[in-house]
Amino acid sequence: MKKKLLITSITGFVCLILGLIMTGIGFFSGGADQLSDVVKPTYKEQSYNQLDSVLINGGWERSIRIIESEDSLFHVRYNDFEKSFLLPFQVTENDGELILDSIVPDFKINGIMQFLAENVAIRNYENLEVTIEIPKGKTLKKLESGINNGLSIEGIHIEQVSLYGSPSIIRSTIENGSINADYGNVYIEDSILKNITVTGYASSFHISDSQLENTEWDAYDRMDTTNITVIGENSFTGNEEYPQTNARINLSEKSQKEALLTAELSIDKRKLFYYGESNLTDEEIENLIKEDANLQEQLKEIGIFPEGVYKDQTVTVEDTKQTFTSGKKDSKNKLTITSTNGVIQLGKEWSP
Repeated sequence: MKKKLLITSITGFVCLILGLIMTGIGFFSGGADQLSDVVKPTYKEQSYNQLDSVLINGGWERSIRIIESEDSLFHVRYNDFEKSFLLPFQVTENDGELILDSIVPDFKINGIMQFLAENVAIRNYENLEVTIEIPKGKTLKKLESGINNGLSIEGIHIEQVSLYGSPSIIRSTIENGSINADYGNVYIEDSILKNITVTGYASSFHISDSQLENTEWDAYDRMDTTNITVIGENSFTGNEEYPQTNARINLSEKSQKEALLTAELSIDKRKLFYYGESNLTDEEIENLIKEDANLQEQLKEIGIFPEGVYKDQTVTVEDTKQTFTSGKKDSKNKLTITSTNGVIQLGKEWSP
């Protein structure tokens, strides 16, 4: 009797496992598509005669594009998951200011199907895009974004920005403002940036076919430029907390002829080590470097390296400092690159 009961129990357990496996196969071979019907987003479009500013307070998991409108109106288009607890989102307008915000949802799950459906909905990135459209020829007075999502600005003129994260700015003009990249990547293409400060922390900045006027780019890990024109005072400063940063600088023909390019590099051997060696004497640091082939190779890689139009020009080396200067010394248009323990490649082209 006990043996029959044991056989029956084992058989039941095996059937249960097989059933779960077959259910999983069914779900992943088509069930996910059926689940997407459980939580269908509602497409929404709102239009305005005039908007002066855009404030992005929320929109977790959403990518936001600001593009040129095809008519004379301002538009915002998005998909709204009205009953979702995973994608709470709302759009409001107040006295010419468009506000994108996350809202506190009613945390209520109507069964496991509802929960699974909302997770499936998140995987459809087309449903998560928000588009803001600005009429051609109109200038947006202010754009603020405090979240690190996918923000893309294409073909827009903005007077002032205050951005956070990893924005892409393409065929646009920014008159003033700041970008805090944190650990993100900033991408600039075919644009004009004026009076702007960009800061990062182990960030990557990529600039191509653009004009920079009185700009500061600070604490980057990597700076890649190609065909950039500089007007006024401009500076690139690498992150000094990292043992090595990399800058590839390629100026436009106009700036090669008219601007003053200065590169300054310092070598701090102590910063090649982790914080645990910070109390070592200079002599102990030198001895450690002599015993470590990797550190010796790293020191060889540090420096200013002229290429292309600068290949025949000289880098001045004095003890732990290297400097390079090219262009008109009395020019009002300047670019200064500063780095500690970094690599500065001048004339090196970068392909976006």
